[in-house]
Amino acid sequence: EEIRLLEKSGGKTDWMRDLRGVTFRVLSSSEKLKEMALSYLKDLGAEESADAKVLIMIGDGHTPKERLTSLESIIALYDFRRNPSGVFSEIRVGRDEGGRLLILLPSEEEKVRFFFETFGGILGSLVWEGSSSA
Repeated sequence: EEIRLLEKSGGKTDWMRDLRGVTFRVLSSSEKLKEMALSYLKDLGAEESADAKVLIMIGDGHTPKERLTSLESIIALYDFRRNPSGVFSEIRVGRDEGGRLLILLPSEEEKVRFFFETFGGILGSLVWEGSSSA
């Protein structure tokens, strides 16, 4: 007999979502990297705001109050598989004192592009999960 798939659920697309309703702020000393991040976020549907739920900092010298080490490990694994020599400039993810999602990206165009193209769609899930537990 004939076998057909009638419905599918689960998989990568279930945890990817657009970012409508998510507010963000990007801080960077590099205008080029800041504009790149802003472009990705706007393409995902997020809105820029001074009172943001997501703070993205591009550059060194910042540490989140609470690190999301499991997510950092997943990002590092994907990044290592893509570029083993880039392992020394890590992407950090955590929450700040106010509970905002904090993404710390190195000042490298390649890392900014990698993060948003690979993990940009999960930011909404992280924001909503953090909001429900607060």
